[in-house]
Amino acid sequence: IIMMVWFGSCSTTPVTNSESEQLQSLDINRINEIFRIQSIAAKDVWPGFEKAKFRFILVGQKYQWAVNVEPLPSYYKVLPIPESLSKEITSLAVSEKYRDGFGEKQSVAPEILYNSYSKEMTGLHFKHSIYFVKTLDEYHRMGDKQDAEEWIHISLHELFHTFQDKYVNYTPELLKAITIPLKKSITKDVEHTELLKPEVELLAKAACSNSKIETKKFLKSALKLRQKRWTFIEKKYHVKPERWERFDSWAEGTAHYVEHQI
Repeated sequence: IIMMVWFGSCSTTPVTNSESEQLQSLDINRINEIFRIQSIAAKDVWPGFEKAKFRFILVGQKYQWAVNVEPLPSYYKVLPIPESLSKEITSLAVSEKYRDGFGEKQSVAPEILYNSYSKEMTGLHFKHSIYFVKTLDEYHRMGDKQDAEEWIHISLHELFHTFQDKYVNYTPELLKAITIPLKKSITKDVEHTELLKPEVELLAKAACSNSKIETKKFLKSALKLRQKRWTFIEKKYHVKPERWERFDSWAEGTAHYVEHQI
């Protein structure tokens, strides 16, 4: 599907301060490619996704741009919409970088920035789900040599997360469960990995089996192992994993599916 991709940077002539606040042509091209893919593939991949309004913050070296962010936080300055994006976006604004999802000014942006937040996750600083991502040039400046195709695919995955949010009731309990740092630390836990492996193998067998009896047998065995693993997590980390793991499995599973299908 990705037929036209713009890789890397090209040399440009010096610009004035006002011009430097504008989106660069290569960023505009990549944004257009995301919308082009949405118009072609989204409906077949996941009905309703083709109508989703993509709202995101694009973070560069000096500035960050708000695309389709409505209403705008006060620290943004409205910019004219480039003609080539006029059919795809309804608002564009700029601010000095970097402000996080709560609007707090930070000295630097995170090294890796592919983050989607529901409005609840931002403490309602944003009135809708929002996606934060660095420009490809900024990734290249920091030494990450990913190409435009990878940048676009990851972005479509994350933008699907913002689409998912309309199906989620972000209660205080759920917010607490999914914002704990356990998800990142547990991937480095060797003991947990050893408990997880046989569970995943059983789930794979269940998914591939053509027999309902076998599928039920594999699932039943996998669920027993999962309960053992959850008990391990609760004992070691003093948190109950049920909420965040169920949510994460649903959210990441469907987003990976959509990205793969695209």
